[in-house]
Amino acid sequence: MERPAVAHPRTRRQTVLLMGSFFGIGPLELLVIAVLALIFIGPQRLPGVIQQVMSTLRELRGYADEVQRELSGEFAEMRDELTEVTRDVNQFAQDVAAQTNQVAAETQQVTREVAAEVQPALGSLTAPPPPLDTPPPVPAQSGISTNGAGHTADDEPVFRDYRPGS
Repeated sequence: MERPAVAHPRTRRQTVLLMGSFFGIGPLELLVIAVLALIFIGPQRLPGVIQQVMSTLRELRGYADEVQRELSGEFAEMRDELTEVTRDVNQFAQDVAAQTNQVAAETQQVTREVAAEVQPALGSLTAPPPPLDTPPPVPAQSGISTNGAGHTADDEPVFRDYRPGS
């Protein structure tokens, strides 16, 4: 849908406000320019120059409005395409989210079923071992290690031949 171009009439106050920000020139600067124009151009030619400047500004504003309308028409198609693509992407995201939620729900259900079936078998495996009445016997150390080195009761090193048959 293309909106019709409607020219909005400006009030005098809006025109003054717009001129106040025209090219970043404030009202005081406009007053200085007017005084300088009066001095250099003269009072006889000043009304004609002002009319020429105003007509030139109207033409420029008309050109700007025309360019804006043309660009709005050109970008309207692109905006519609972008809206359609955005709608498609959002629909795809919703579909993916729904499928993901469905898979997650199915996975949870299967996990509960498997846990219910396996829990009785795991109950006996996860029970703590029965307590021992007596601790297991610890083998007595011989004082000589397998490499032939050992210590006496006084912590003196003892070296013996560890080779079999010697």
